[in-house]
Amino acid sequence: MKSLMIMIAMVVGMLAQEAYACDKKNHPIYCKIVSLKPKIDRDWAFKLSNVIHAEAKRHGMDPMLSVAIMMQESSLDPVNTFHTEEHIDRYCDEKGCYEVVTKKRRVIDMGVAQINVNTAKAYGFDLERLFSFDLEYTIKCHFIILRDKIRMCSHLGDEAWTCYHSATEEHRLRYKDLVGRYLK
Repeated sequence: MKSLMIMIAMVVGMLAQEAYACDKKNHPIYCKIVSLKPKIDRDWAFKLSNVIHAEAKRHGMDPMLSVAIMMQESSLDPVNTFHTEEHIDRYCDEKGCYEVVTKKRRVIDMGVAQINVNTAKAYGFDLERLFSFDLEYTIKCHFIILRDKIRMCSHLGDEAWTCYHSATEEHRLRYKDLVGRYLK
């Protein structure tokens, strides 16, 4: 019985590996994602690659650039980045003065593409969908922003995509190097 269980486990493992094997001809985006993050959940990676493929095709853009950007932004994880602000109020009464510290967490970047909340508001995107990791919606929004940033910075030629992060030259050049690590 134990031998049968071991054999079944081996067969299931081999089938799972085969199901998620990299086929660079048919699934180059998936293969790139897996090569960048070998321990990634394969179901998630496959779904992500399919959504990126569809949106890149729809917008006529390079999907590998988006994979590299998302790797830089979130390590291909659906995460929200928070910023904690501290506010100190000072109260005084007959016994003395006291300081009350209030900490407020607010989201600043959302999802696998780390879309900034102010950018999302400016575009009129649905913040709840971004905040809740709606993958299709997040990738759609990412491509809309990337397309617009490339148009905005078209004078930069092949480096126009670096405006996805910032229009400031110093920040763009640093971002180019950081994302460039994942384009190779």
